[in-house]
Amino acid sequence: MRIFAGMVLGVLLSACTTGPAIETALIPKASHRLNDVSIFAVADAGWTRAMVQKWTKHMPQRLSECGIKLGIVKITMIERSDLHKLAEEIKSSGPLIIFADKTGTDINGRTSGGVTISRGSRSYAIIARRSPSGSRFRPEQTVTHELGHILGLVHAPAKDLKGQPNVNLMQPRGCLYCSFTMAQCRKMRANKLFHKIH
Repeated sequence: MRIFAGMVLGVLLSACTTGPAIETALIPKASHRLNDVSIFAVADAGWTRAMVQKWTKHMPQRLSECGIKLGIVKITMIERSDLHKLAEEIKSSGPLIIFADKTGTDINGRTSGGVTISRGSRSYAIIARRSPSGSRFRPEQTVTHELGHILGLVHAPAKDLKGQPNVNLMQPRGCLYCSFTMAQCRKMRANKLFHKIH
């Protein structure tokens, strides 16, 4: 285990329970703030405000492990609509997350619990309630994983430089108890959507 210099004593991060022990670090004091996260949930897809709050509860914790304080998160319930048109009409400059019915399949034909779409200067995430076959997803970490994409992160390779499984929140198929790596945290904090706390 490495202890990174310059970090404030806090809660020790836990490694993903499905893989080997990974580097852990102490939670740093918040140095950046992410404001105005907009969440839209499609009620016709079966989402409720309570469900959205449940599935997003990991987001502040995962961001705090990166020294990022989460500002205002606005949840709006909507009827079924054209999600791409909705994303273009939203005026907020902050991250946009839409809880919908399905996302479809990825380029390899696999079902996906979430997808991040970039159109022009706007990136937004769609979180699925069901797979194309109708089974339900459990998006505890999917929301934060897709937020990582909105903030500039890409999928982590399957193995690290030592050939060990790369266990972190940005691995392609997710991990329930994983966190962002220190390098991923630094990259997110450099995003223009963050405000530095003085």
